[in-house]
Amino acid sequence: MTLPPLPTDLVQVRFAQPKDYPRLCELDCVPGEKVTRRLVADQRYIIAEHNIRAIGLIRLEHIWTVVPYMGLIWIEPDFRKRGLSRLLLSFLCDHLRSEGHKTLFSSSQANEPEPQAWHRHVGFVASGRIEGINDDAIDEVMFRLSLTGDVSDK
Repeated sequence: MTLPPLPTDLVQVRFAQPKDYPRLCELDCVPGEKVTRRLVADQRYIIAEHNIRAIGLIRLEHIWTVVPYMGLIWIEPDFRKRGLSRLLLSFLCDHLRSEGHKTLFSSSQANEPEPQAWHRHVGFVASGRIEGINDDAIDEVMFRLSLTGDVSDK
């Protein structure tokens, strides 16, 4: 069953704040608390909040210090397929444009067709692969998104 999109007035998309540490550590256990605190301070987490609870997030990273890379996008299962990823991505793209960036990169493991389909659905295009970088020598498919257009138009 497909649920209707959440009305945008019921969701706040914003940069994470120090008060969000506990929830961020629940949602994204990879970096650890010290790194999570630094990422929050550097505005590298964007959260979607509904009823004062974070229900989705993006973790922004950079390749070679300057190339924006979306390291993670995650939505709580009960809220998936309701437009939240587009809201988060649109916020991120607007932020990156305001900093003068023209491209956003992301990636997905080669054996994950659903995340690859999502990337293409929101306007990313495949731009290569890194062979054998993941556990069990699984390739990583790289994607790029032009920031010169509007995500909502895709």
